[in-house]
Amino acid sequence: MSELVAGGAALVVRKYGGSSLSTPDRVRSVARALADLVAAGRRVVVVVSAMGRATDRLLAVAGEYAERPEPREVDQLTATGEQVSAAVLAVALGDLGVRACSLTGDQAGIVVTGRPGAGVIERIDTDRVLGRLRRWQVVVVAGFQGRTRDGDLLTLGRGGSDTTAVALAAALGSADCEICTDVPGVHTADPRAVPGSRRLPEVSYDVMAELAGNGAKVLHPRSVAVAERHGVRVRVLHSAWPVAGTTVAALPLEEPHRVVGIAHERDLRLVTLHPARGAEALALLVERGLHPDVQSWQDGRGFRFAVRGRAPLRALVDGVAGELGARWSVEEDLGAVSLVGVGLFDDRRYLTGVLRVLADLGAPVTTVTTSSSRFTAVLPADLVEPAVRALHEAFLPPPTTPDPVAAEVADHLGDFARPPDRTPAGFVPPPATPGAVADRASDRLAAADVVPPRAGSAADTALSSPDRVSPADVVLPSPTSADPSADVVAEEAR
Repeated sequence: MSELVAGGAALVVRKYGGSSLSTPDRVRSVARALADLVAAGRRVVVVVSAMGRATDRLLAVAGEYAERPEPREVDQLTATGEQVSAAVLAVALGDLGVRACSLTGDQAGIVVTGRPGAGVIERIDTDRVLGRLRRWQVVVVAGFQGRTRDGDLLTLGRGGSDTTAVALAAALGSADCEICTDVPGVHTADPRAVPGSRRLPEVSYDVMAELAGNGAKVLHPRSVAVAERHGVRVRVLHSAWPVAGTTVAALPLEEPHRVVGIAHERDLRLVTLHPARGAEALALLVERGLHPDVQSWQDGRGFRFAVRGRAPLRALVDGVAGELGARWSVEEDLGAVSLVGVGLFDDRRYLTGVLRVLADLGAPVTTVTTSSSRFTAVLPADLVEPAVRALHEAFLPPPTTPDPVAAEVADHLGDFARPPDRTPAGFVPPPATPGAVADRASDRLAAADVVPPRAGSAADTALSSPDRVSPADVVLPSPTSADPSADVVAEEAR
């Protein structure tokens, strides 16, 4: 932890996710934990997400009034979710006798640039936050948002509160940022899919970026990019018992080849444009705000790409297909599993092992992408979790001794044992912007947020980061018939 410019007390920068704030009892539990930090002589900045599924509900509200709401107005609406969380937590702290102040992203000095729903932090003026800290107030910042140079509110996209917290930690000169969530750290797989998965005490930035970028929900990949660039250690902790957990940091330059974890995701679709020249099709898609994750093509015959999320595709792909004079079709109900580790591509046994495990499971693999540290297979959505369990059993056998941290968390769950509120089944949020139907899924492709220096202030740190895109070195398209529309659901026919 760093020392404040004036005051000398250790600074804690902590973020709480929506599930940690989803009920009044959980909010009070978080307030008590923060009060304990203040009682121990810490100065505290806390970043909050919207409560529970508030963002989805707000998007649904917008969808009741327009099929495609204006992106600017969607930002104005969805940003209120975090603002409510910040104000409510400040109220709960006040009830405990702790001086607290809630701030919007704008009030916290967060200046952003970009388009609605996909803002990038340009700089942070920390004067107001530091002033509150020096008066021993807990500063509660609404994550996910900031203001543009023109004074407009702009949101950072899904997962933006993680990025807000890490950027604030860097700007305030803190060496650490704590991300509190509903699991006790980063695991070898999602504990909900693999109950026997184990906590990882430490993970490198690179491996964490791969895990987060391919479905691991515990940390947003953009926040990892900011943390790596500016040397902020990220500690992923359980909200009910924020000890131990997982530290994401720079690890030794060389590590032995090994599997670290398995990530997975659902709601994946494969879209085919035919006939189409790949480079031209890709350029048109990117110009319209779509970031295809996996691409393969036979020039002049067809272009195939993956889209994450459930946002409607028709308007965007119809426009591209019209310019290309092409037809298009989509294969739905897909998901992906990713084996992530160190130096996996250097040892052929990892790739062959993945393919054999999936073959034994009877999973038809549609596409495989690889990088030096990741193998990703696209397969039917209903086989994703069985595939995760099979791969975990093959590559990450259970530990010989139980994790003491997991036992400690279980003993301290209290109100957090209650399940958070859930969005009704079948809910499909409307897209945030007409030209960015894949925003929710392609956040990891957005430019990492930047916070330039404020001259003369030791509390501010220069931040800048280029686009961070996970490489796809090898693409193995599934065998198809000569007609690329075969075995897919024709979107045009709907």
